[in-house]
Amino acid sequence: MNTPVITGGPYGNGKLIRSFRDMDSAFLYDQALAVIAFSLAGDRANAELIINAMAKLQGPSGAWMFSYLADGEDANAPLDMRIAGSNAWFGIALNAYQKAFTSTKYLSMSIRLHDYMINELTPISINGKVQYGFRFAPTDYVAGRSRIFALEHQLDAYASFHQFYALNGGAKYTTAATKMRNMSEALWNGTRFLAGFDGNTNTLNNNERYLDNYSWSVLALGNRGSRNQNFAGALPAMCDYFHVLGKLDYPSRKVRGIVGFYDSIYNNPAPVSQFVWSEGSLGAVMAMRQGASTMTCQGNTADDILKSMNYMVDKLHGMPYATQNTNPDFTSSGSVAGTAWLYYANRGRNPYAHY
Repeated sequence: MNTPVITGGPYGNGKLIRSFRDMDSAFLYDQALAVIAFSLAGDRANAELIINAMAKLQGPSGAWMFSYLADGEDANAPLDMRIAGSNAWFGIALNAYQKAFTSTKYLSMSIRLHDYMINELTPISINGKVQYGFRFAPTDYVAGRSRIFALEHQLDAYASFHQFYALNGGAKYTTAATKMRNMSEALWNGTRFLAGFDGNTNTLNNNERYLDNYSWSVLALGNRGSRNQNFAGALPAMCDYFHVLGKLDYPSRKVRGIVGFYDSIYNNPAPVSQFVWSEGSLGAVMAMRQGASTMTCQGNTADDILKSMNYMVDKLHGMPYATQNTNPDFTSSGSVAGTAWLYYANRGRNPYAHY
């Protein structure tokens, strides 16, 4: 990792991994994805470099900020952006390291994080029933944000808690996992998962349809729910996001006709600018393989899509975050997220897996 050494942490020196090849950002989520990939690959040295750096940056609450610069500086200061989902992902990463190397070296970090997450569970009422949701953030760095409960964050926390419990025990952690599963399943409307719940208005989010809501729910919760709800039955709707004209221009070659999925649909119409989003497409491939093995989108199977995604890899062995597009949030630069999810998909390793 060609990034500055971060010194002074409790486990020694460490380094963060840049989220994108041409940027100085080091998002918490991407540190988690890299640790998981390194752990699954048996690369203990690089996994520990990142965890050592993160140990230095772990806040008094037990949580981390949403994003850092490569030298460890908080990229969003003075805002307090302890985002639920990215912290849960780092919990999954610490679990992956502990399991892969049969090591409790970083257990104290993990306990602090999971205890923080338990304290963030907030009682709300959905369809007349009390649920405990993992709130988006503990502060309103954007107005009302502390009363938003995103499905993805519940799924992330569910995985982090049940994996932690499988490794370490502790009744409060399996209780928290059950609460996260119940909260997630409360967002199932009978045909698909809704994006979340707004505690400011006490309304369910029916209008925003995110690709990950389909794929990650199956990867985290399984093909069927605790009451036999057919979660995998919602997967064919991912074809609404399918795109077959992705393109990339590399110095040595031009890539055309990449097939995959874009990220979201708001109020049902498809976005004007469509592209192939590598991270999300690879999660969709994994969900298709798990829950809808015969499913195709415009004649493309999961294996067809994965083959196309592998063709996106650049000569430096990185996966671009997306094909060419006009959305500033979806760069075509080599990315940790795309590369890590490509590893998971190629190896059939679900980061949400039960231990």
